[in-house]
Amino acid sequence: MMMSILEATLVEHLVLTLHAEKCGFVGSALHGLSFIQDVRPHEQAIEFWQGNVAPEEVKPDTPAWERWRLHNAANLYHLQQRLNLNGNHLQRYKIAWIGGCILYNTEKLRSIGGFSFWRDLPPEHCGEDVLVQQQLMARYGGCGIIPSGAYHQELPTTIPDRQVAANSVIDWSTEQNLVQSPSSF
Repeated sequence: MMMSILEATLVEHLVLTLHAEKCGFVGSALHGLSFIQDVRPHEQAIEFWQGNVAPEEVKPDTPAWERWRLHNAANLYHLQQRLNLNGNHLQRYKIAWIGGCILYNTEKLRSIGGFSFWRDLPPEHCGEDVLVQQQLMARYGGCGIIPSGAYHQELPTTIPDRQVAANSVIDWSTEQNLVQSPSSF
């Protein structure tokens, strides 16, 4: 479980963005403030949405997959400082996935089966959020918002062995995994 501290207006910003964009989810990446002195300009690439958030497939080994680097350490924090962004001027941006602070459209989440695959994962795993977000982005779109307003508490993880990625266990390539009945939740 990831523990975070949220700015007072963040949930409102997530809700407003989710309703306005009508996408599958909106996220706010966590700032790792212990990395505040570790500035990594080479990991601060960002691609803002022009127009509404739209469906897109993001696959490993593609340029879009490399978007995950923006959420390392304090990269997003450094970028929003450099761009002089504050809570009065939210920007939507393209992501590979976001860990930490996510608001899902429940109906759209259920339409892809939600997290019903969880029982098929081994106890020591990671990436179930990535798996679901990839499916939602492909069907409905998803985005991150900047400035973030979410801060990682940087507590030790409860799953120290994270070698098994959910997407290596669950095969989403078949239609049966894309749509599950609500009774499977």
